[in-house]
Amino acid sequence: MGAAVGGLRDMPVGQGDMVAVSPWIVHRHEGLWERPDKFDPRRFCTEAGQASARVAYLPFGMGPRDCPGAAFATQESLLVNAQTVRRYRIETVEGAAPVPVARLTLWALGGVRLRLGWVGTAGPAA
Repeated sequence: MGAAVGGLRDMPVGQGDMVAVSPWIVHRHEGLWERPDKFDPRRFCTEAGQASARVAYLPFGMGPRDCPGAAFATQESLLVNAQTVRRYRIETVEGAAPVPVARLTLWALGGVRLRLGWVGTAGPAA
C-alpha cells in the first residue's frame, strides 16, 4: 500500500490502491433509495428517486472506465421492451421467483422464468 492519501470509513487508501464500487451494494443502499430491495420502476419518478439516480444509479459503471456501449444498450433495451410489452402479457411462473446473484454483473440463479401470453385474443396476426 502506498502513502495514505485518504480513506473510506476506517480504512486508509493509498496512492495506487485499487478501490472498487459495487453497483449491487450502491443500488441497495437504504440511505440512498426508498425500499431498495423492492422492484419499483416508479421510484425514479419521485424527487428523492431522481436525486438518488443522479448520484447513485450506475447500471453501466461510471468514470473513465464506464461502459462505452451504455447509450446504445439503453436505447436498444427501451425499444425491445416497448415492443414486448405491447404484444405480450408477461407473468411470473409460480414457485420460480428469481434469486439475484451479484457477480461482475447482476444475474438470476437458475435464470428468470416467465410466461408470455398474447395481449388480447387476436394472437400473432394482430
